[in-house]
Amino acid sequence: AAKQNEMRHSNHDSAIRQQGNAISRLDARVEKLEQLPETITVLMLSSGPDDQIKLRQDKEAREIRDAIQRSKNRDSIIFEDRWAVRTEDLFQAINETGPIIIHFSGHGSKNGDLIMEDDLGCTKTVRPDTMARVLNTVTDNVRLLVFNACFSMEQAKAVTEYAEAAIGMGDSISDRAAIIFSSRFYSALGFGLSLQKAYDQACASLLFDCADEVDTPQLYVRDGLNPDELHYVEN
Repeated sequence: AAKQNEMRHSNHDSAIRQQGNAISRLDARVEKLEQLPETITVLMLSSGPDDQIKLRQDKEAREIRDAIQRSKNRDSIIFEDRWAVRTEDLFQAINETGPIIIHFSGHGSKNGDLIMEDDLGCTKTVRPDTMARVLNTVTDNVRLLVFNACFSMEQAKAVTEYAEAAIGMGDSISDRAAIIFSSRFYSALGFGLSLQKAYDQACASLLFDCADEVDTPQLYVRDGLNPDELHYVEN
């Protein structure tokens, strides 16, 4: 009888601890949601030098805007876009809009450089460590970067030193796949899904029309963070 009572007490204590842990996790999630701002800004930076293949960035911007407008929390997301972006335009655009999310749309090179424009509209490359240092000056606001450009995986890896998360492309990505991925991703965020769920949905959406590119987008988060717990608008 004594052993049975001891076992019951032990099971009871274990159940209380489990309940306490569950409550702690719930409290932490509620606290994070309460800290979410009423509105966030997504800043799309588009660059398409004249000496590069033309991309349908206008269609990408339209699809992202439409996806946000059809989402549950459309009033919580402000979408800003800047075109023909040069390196010297980065600080101006970021300081003007104070984005939580920066979305780069353009070309990337196989060595991991982003391709932007110079004053004459021609190619100017930006190394991953350069973009990371730029980001280091605006980390008070920016939480997530999306590099919707070929071979931008190294850019995404580099900026997670300063931002909590980034998405880059591990290979070349077609115009069609880039547009499908980005529109589904921002739609999911607009419905209050976590970063991980939004990324998973965006990748899954490629299965219908661009199945061979489903593994191209890569998600990176800062050490110690869980993308399932990262939200940008309320659920």
